[in-house]
Amino acid sequence: ITGLPNKRMFYEKGAEELTQAREKGTHVSLGLISVDRMHDLHDRYGIDATELVVRTLASLLPKAFERFLYARISDSEVAVLMTGLTLDQAAKLTEGFREVVEDHIVLMGGFSFNFTISAGIVQDGGQTLATLLQEADNRLYAAREIGDNQVCAGDSLNI
Repeated sequence: ITGLPNKRMFYEKGAEELTQAREKGTHVSLGLISVDRMHDLHDRYGIDATELVVRTLASLLPKAFERFLYARISDSEVAVLMTGLTLDQAAKLTEGFREVVEDHIVLMGGFSFNFTISAGIVQDGGQTLATLLQEADNRLYAAREIGDNQVCAGDSLNI
């Protein structure tokens, strides 16, 4: 539906990229981006709208993350492995992407709507890719605790 790489590919290529970055001493940050209130979008506009939201998100991702490894890892979540970026740099890039998504208008039939995303960002500290994803998911959860349309990096919230 989206043309995005899948979770299996992310784990395979991500583990390789993480190993190579560590060998070179390169910074690596990981972001987990999720569409806010996907269930509400489904209830309000129907399944066609949620599919359109995911396709729209997929079309916007290259604008910010083209040089990085990213993949759809669940119905409404995308992971991004940002090799070469510190936590602060990754947070700023993701915050800019959040703003692009927030301002984007989705056209469907005779109506239009917006959607937002939230994200959790963590920096590699020698963990496995699965552990980094879990930590990013914890940061995503922290962002959602504050409210939708947020980016939470490390221990801070970027508004």
